[in-house]
Parts: sequence; C-alpha cells; structure tokens
Amino acid sequence: MKKLLLTGVACTLVIFFLSFVIHGVLLEPYYTPLAERGVFRMPIDANGYMHFMIIAQVIFGFAFAWIYTQGIDKGRPWHLQGLRFGLAAACLAIVPRFLIYYVVQPLPGMLVVQQIVFDSIAIVITGLVAAFINKDRLTPQD
Repeated sequence: MKKLLLTGVACTLVIFFLSFVIHGVLLEPYYTPLAERGVFRMPIDANGYMHFMIIAQVIFGFAFAWIYTQGIDKGRPWHLQGLRFGLAAACLAIVPRFLIYYVVQPLPGMLVVQQIVFDSIAIVITGLVAAFINKDRLTPQD
C-alpha cells in the first residue's frame, strides 16, 4: 500500500508539472487568442476553477498508479513496462480526447497535433516514473 501511495503521489506531481509546462508555457501562445475568442476561459476566469484542475490531476495520478501496479509483468524490464503502459495510456486517453476536442471545438489543427504529441510524451514519462518506483516488484517474492 505504501508503494501505491508513493507511486500515486509521484505520478500526480509529474503529470501536474508536465501539464503546466505543456499547456501553461509551450501552448499558451495558442490558447490566448482562443480565450479571447471565447473558445476557452480567460486566465483570470480559469484561476477560479483551479481546484478542479488539482482534483483532476490527483485522480489521474492515483488511477494511473493503481492501473499500472495491476499489470506488472515480472518477465519484462521496468523501463519497457513503463513505455508500454505510457503508450497504451496515450492511445486510451490522450489521442482520443484531443481528437474529440478537435471535432467539437474550433481548434487549430497544429494545436491539436502538439497537444497529442506533448501530452503523449508526458504520459510516457509518467509511465516510466511509475515503472521505476515499482521496479523492485519485478523480482519474485517467493
């Protein structure tokens, strides 16, 4: 249980930090004009909803950690398991989410491509973090 808690906290912090870098720094030049057009909330308005962002990141971090720990394969190296899990999570959550946003919101195609690429990289990094923390679970505990 301590390992799951540690993994959940680490995954939450990693994805929160990487999401800030991606969406708050790298993609901010795309978001500002969209906010001015009313597609997104203006930053001053969005700040009032930040607690929901924190809740979402905590839920994601712990769910990600829990699902990862359920599928550990003792026959594979930890880094390959982290990559595999991160790629699977990107295909399950990241790619479909941003493609759906592209369909229902007037977002520039290049923004969507960058969202998919950057968030997929972030989720793979998070998978590697989860795998690294749990790498001792790869040895048989007979």
